[in-house]
Amino acid sequence: MPTVYDDGGTHVIGGVESSNSSSSSSSSSSSSSSSSSTSTTEYASIIITNGTTLLMQSREASVISPDNSDGWPAIRLSDGGILRGLGGRIVGSRGHDGNDGGGGVEMYNGQSTAEYASYGYYYEGVSVMGGDAIDDDGVGGNALYVHGFGTEAFVYGGTFEGGKGTTADGRSIAVSNGATAHLYSGAFVGGMEVGDGGTIALYGCFRANDTSSIVSGIFVDDTYLESEIKSIDGGTISLISVSEQECDTAPSTSPTDSPTISSPPTVTPPNGGGRGRGGEYMLIFMTATVINFIRFIFGPAPCG
Repeated sequence: MPTVYDDGGTHVIGGVESSNSSSSSSSSSSSSSSSSSTSTTEYASIIITNGTTLLMQSREASVISPDNSDGWPAIRLSDGGILRGLGGRIVGSRGHDGNDGGGGVEMYNGQSTAEYASYGYYYEGVSVMGGDAIDDDGVGGNALYVHGFGTEAFVYGGTFEGGKGTTADGRSIAVSNGATAHLYSGAFVGGMEVGDGGTIALYGCFRANDTSSIVSGIFVDDTYLESEIKSIDGGTISLISVSEQECDTAPSTSPTDSPTISSPPTVTPPNGGGRGRGGEYMLIFMTATVINFIRFIFGPAPCG
């Protein structure tokens, strides 16, 4: 059975072990301010619910789901659960005996309303992998699955890799049912998919291929991405430029090349849009030019 954290507190994996460390299959508590920290770095599977936070603090921390884990991902969030992945490995279960690979992280809202949405924050040191499926007709697990109204994943870095399957590989990112994945950076192995009112938002300089599902470009930190992103059943792919970058609609297809630069945005003059000093100087210059031309044609004006 998975380890369950549902006490509304904060639990740390890969931190310094404290006196209230918990390694039991359930850490339910009536206190909303309880917390624990453990140096134990490997868990079988974890459920985070009821407004509880899980912090994966170090690169040595790992959550690896056992083989054929009855559909449970390595980490499941619901009912306001929060995951902060600063480091470590999250690996879905390996599927065999007719089972597909398990998910790495699955995020749900729990009660079909945004009020119970879960949230995930992923940084450079974390690795999330879907489980492999080794039997015939097996499908690899998704690395990160985001589901439900209001549920949001914020990816600032890390590696996301779909599991390998004999029939199909898993997705690096999958989003559905009104959820949103915000991608600011990261490495993604395996395609992405968004459907049923979900949104995948990429922040940087990106373009979508007109004849395929390939999206390519550069994140805000200059990390390069080229990935297949499929939109099905009303899914949205948002390509969002940010103030730190100047983007062209067709950025460089290589991270080592210099990207093409679009024209700078129109800026409203500080005087509220009226003619600035540059216009006055231009008028003076034009007037002087006309006077000199008249003098050249007709000669200098007579004195007296």
